[in-house]
Amino acid sequence: MIASMYQRKMKAAFVIAVFIILAGIVVLFIDLPHSSDEWFNLISIGLVGMLMISIAIFSRHKYMNVKDIHIPERIPVLFN
Repeated sequence: MIASMYQRKMKAAFVIAVFIILAGIVVLFIDLPHSSDEWFNLISIGLVGMLMISIAIFSRHKYMNVKDIHIPERIPVLFN
């Protein structure tokens, strides 16, 4: 259960990061920034994309740590 959570988080972060980075590239090619404010906006888009990539990498690292751990779904009852 925990491993699947990290796996879903990793996949979602990679997909979102790809969309953010592609949006930044499209903005760069369609309208080349001229002022410092436009460059700041483009750099902020890139930073958000890199943040999502770092979340995905962190989730992959945590997934690799917990994927072989078996956690029982129910705690056995000692006394009936």
